[in-house]
Amino acid sequence: HKRFHLEEDKGLAELIADNTPVDQIGLVEYIRPTGFPGLSLLSCGVELPEQVGAALFSQRIPLLFARLRAEYDVVLVDTPPVLSLPDARLLGRVTDGAILVVRSGVTLREDAMAAAQRILSDGIPILGTILNDWDPSNASQYDYYGGRYGGYRAYKGYER
Repeated sequence: HKRFHLEEDKGLAELIADNTPVDQIGLVEYIRPTGFPGLSLLSCGVELPEQVGAALFSQRIPLLFARLRAEYDVVLVDTPPVLSLPDARLLGRVTDGAILVVRSGVTLREDAMAAAQRILSDGIPILGTILNDWDPSNASQYDYYGGRYGGYRAYKGYER
């Protein structure tokens, strides 16, 4: 909601907690236009985190995602990091797959591999990867793993 300059309002947490049958919910109460044509936003909501965590195990989640898929061309879900909270793994089970996002110079290779392994172990296909904050103008100063070149180093699978 912050990126799109929208007020913090009802979102996924409240939608899951709502007792109205999923097929009867007025989605316009929860999903808002962003100002970009064809792009709408269902924010995480304002419920307490403890309630949201428990709600992710709700039987409403598959029903809700089935409805969202029927009414929208594409549904993208932005979750907390895989290694921090279970949200991505729980929601990933009702999606077509995951896109692994890693931050250049920040995400450790081992953490990215562990996140990918957790996703794959849940049977969630990885559709692709996004590398955030990579600055190609600094590419000659850094190796692929975020460290400065300091001579030749061997990495599992190849040598330079």
